[in-house]
This record gives sequence, C-alpha cells and structure tokens, in this order.
Amino acid sequence: MQGWDRARTDKEAGWMPRDSIDNVHALCATAASEDWFLIGNLPSAFRAHADWTAGAYTMMEQRIAPRLLVPPHTHAFDDHVSYVISGRIGFRTGDKEYELKAGESIFRPRGVPHTLWNPSDDTAVMLELTSPGRLEEYIGELRALGYANQATSENVAELARRYGVEFDTAWVDDLCARHGVIAGASFWQAAEDSVAEKPGGLDGTRE
Repeated sequence: MQGWDRARTDKEAGWMPRDSIDNVHALCATAASEDWFLIGNLPSAFRAHADWTAGAYTMMEQRIAPRLLVPPHTHAFDDHVSYVISGRIGFRTGDKEYELKAGESIFRPRGVPHTLWNPSDDTAVMLELTSPGRLEEYIGELRALGYANQATSENVAELARRYGVEFDTAWVDDLCARHGVIAGASFWQAAEDSVAEKPGGLDGTRE
C-alpha cells in the first residue's frame, strides 16, 4: 500500500501497514457499545475506529436533519467516501453537484472544497469513511473543548488549522436559495453556535 498517500509518507499520514498490528482479530461496533454524539447539528456514531485499522481509516454513521446544509470546507489531508443508507443527500465537490439516494456512494478527495445537504423533509442517514483515520483525533479534541467549555471560535479555528481543515462560506447563499436548505452549525463552529452535546447518547444517556 506504499505510495497511496499523495502528500505524505505512511508514518506521517498516521497509519502503519496491517502487518505491524499484533494479534489481529475481528472487532465489532454494536448499537449498544457505540455512543451517539453531536458534531454541530449532526448526530454521529463511530462504526469503525482508527485504532482498529492502524490509522488507515475511520468510519461514522451520521444523520442529516431535513433541509440542513453543512457549510463548505476543505480537508488538506483527508479523503472521504460517503454511502447513503436512507433518504436523499446532495453533495457538491468542487464545481460539480450530485444528489444521491439510498444505496449510492460518492468519493470526495482531499484538497477539493465540498459540502452536503439534505434536500428533503425526512432525515437522511449516511456512512462516511475517512482516510487516513486521524480525523477521529480531531473530533475527540473538539469534543474535549466542548466538555471543558473552551470551544471558543478562536480555539475551534486553531484546532481546525492543525488538522488541515479550512472553511469557506462562499457557496452557502446560492445553495440555500436553490435547494431550500439552511446552513447549520458543524464541527468547525464553536459550541455556543451549535447544539450543545452531552456525554453518552443525544440526551446524555447511553442507548
């Protein structure tokens, strides 16, 4: 698998070859074992963890509320594959737009601005695989800022910068007007601008 990371070496990308893992065995994320948490307005749960894959990728299930737009952003180091489980989800990657239904998927490469939205009146659900898996660390640090009441705009922006995430709202007004959606808070925004998250499930309890 050498050379797949266009910008960085394997070690810098945060993962090591599979044969570097000792005692490889099957791992399972069940509904009972995985906590739901909020990334801005997106209820999310990990379905595969970076430490399972030696950092090669991480995977989350996410629920997109009706008429919600995730503001555009760019990942310098992360590639995404999104698979729609239910509902319809619109995607923009660079200058191209797509609308996917259940059973369809899209690859969104690093370095290209992208966004997504739910154009319908029903909640949409997707799986998102991110490679390499270092984004899981980013989300963990963001949640820690929230728990410590330190998720100021400045702290969140600095955290995003360290993980190569950059935000640009240039598309927002046009997308909202054409698709009838509203831009919501997401993982780059300070806690005071988003839905407050609680440990455990969405209401502070475990599922």
